[in-house]
Amino acid sequence: MSTNVRDRDQIEFEIRYSIRLMTRQSRFYARIDALLVFLTLLGSSSAVGAFFTNMPSLAGFAGFVLIATTITQFVVKPAEKSIYSKEAKKRYANLLSQSQSLDDPKLDSLLWQAHGKDIDDIKSLNFENEVKVKQ
Repeated sequence: MSTNVRDRDQIEFEIRYSIRLMTRQSRFYARIDALLVFLTLLGSSSAVGAFFTNMPSLAGFAGFVLIATTITQFVVKPAEKSIYSKEAKKRYANLLSQSQSLDDPKLDSLLWQAHGKDIDDIKSLNFENEVKVKQ
């Protein structure tokens, strides 16, 4: 929970900021996932084609591309991160739609609950923006 009391403008700014950040993260991870799927398909079709035409160097390179993209998909999991960001965006949008009927302390409390595990991303970037505005 937050130790300092924030006014409504600060709370609504943070909600809108969180919505935009989750939108951008969702798009970013969706594009990364699409790129990795494309490279996986390209690498696998190239590996199979090179294998049947007796081109071992191309088959080896295509196999390397296939392995690298598959490992990246399993480790980074961009599709899951994109889905999580979309769901987080919906949480923040629902909170913003309810904000007019809530008082400031209750809204602030619900915002901290909505942050969940993405609090580090939001707060670190928000702090950078506050520093830039104050200078």
